[in-house]
Amino acid sequence: DIMWNNVGVFRSKESLSEAISELEKLEDTMMKIKVKDNYYNREVLEALENKNLLITAKCVAKAALNRKESRGSHYRSDYPQTDNINWLKNIILRKIQGELAVEYENVNLKTVKPGVKKA
Repeated sequence: DIMWNNVGVFRSKESLSEAISELEKLEDTMMKIKVKDNYYNREVLEALENKNLLITAKCVAKAALNRKESRGSHYRSDYPQTDNINWLKNIILRKIQGELAVEYENVNLKTVKPGVKKA
């Protein structure tokens, strides 16, 4: 629901910030595992899957919040135009000391000409 309502196709600074805040609350929520079986413990698998889903959701929301333009299916109502001068770049998120750090990498637009090699 958080992602659908706040990080869908139509986004804004407010909706993205709210999503990140809600996702961080979920990260701090403890999940109780009742089954003690070590072999194919579905509850442990679901806990790990949920943790990874939260990490992915937070990365998507944080990258979208940092991109101050609209591009493709990423539409920011507060930045409706595409801005190739400032935003023709990839957003890279890395976990550094427990926090998501945002980095940018320019898109390489050099044309690669395919070659055919004869055997």
